[in-house]
Amino acid sequence: MEQKKMYLNKSELKQLLRNFGQKDFNNDRITEYIDLIIEKQEEHIDLAKYDMEIAFDEFKWNDSKIDSITYDIILLKPGKDSIIPWPNSKTIEFRNFKENFVTKIHVFVNDNDKRIRMDLNGVVYINNEFKLDENRPKFEYMN
Repeated sequence: MEQKKMYLNKSELKQLLRNFGQKDFNNDRITEYIDLIIEKQEEHIDLAKYDMEIAFDEFKWNDSKIDSITYDIILLKPGKDSIIPWPNSKTIEFRNFKENFVTKIHVFVNDNDKRIRMDLNGVVYINNEFKLDENRPKFEYMN
């Protein structure tokens, strides 16, 4: 249940689509798209649990420290998207940020023996919260 809160629900997804110009939710293609995303989220919640268990077993989280967090902010606009790349994106104050946006967040961590990168792709900022879209967190060990 806890992980489910990390993902967009149907009403948030509809709100997001509305913000980006979608008006007809009776359209079969849109209904199919929404259903597919919700279905993918269910799959990813199960897979993410598995990924995290493996990463937590292999990585010494209590001895670890975050090296850096990087992200680009993508403001979805009809026509052309606006992209605010790192490092300029780090100057934005989220609490004063009114627009919804999508970002890919990369967290780099080390525990002295190993380095790991956690990627959160398709993170959506909506209703003053970060929510995952249809992707799950990915963990990658680095040398």
